[in-house]
Amino acid sequence: MVTDNSAVKVATFRFGVIADFVNRSPFLHGEKMRLIREKAGQKWEIPFSDRSHITRVSTKQVYSHINTQSRASCGALIKT
Repeated sequence: MVTDNSAVKVATFRFGVIADFVNRSPFLHGEKMRLIREKAGQKWEIPFSDRSHITRVSTKQVYSHINTQSRASCGALIKT
């Protein structure tokens, strides 16, 4: 597992984005994607990036991170 400080910062950011999803009871049909789109509309301080918004393409990544986190620990969000 990578323990590089930059990888940990990115993983912490990812968890911050998805925490509302993994610490919650089941969603109504379509609610999860609606909330992801809301998060995509927010301004973020993204580590090591000039961007401040999660793009529409990234919403698929957010959904993937939610599923990964639901099955694993926060360490799963660190890219190796």
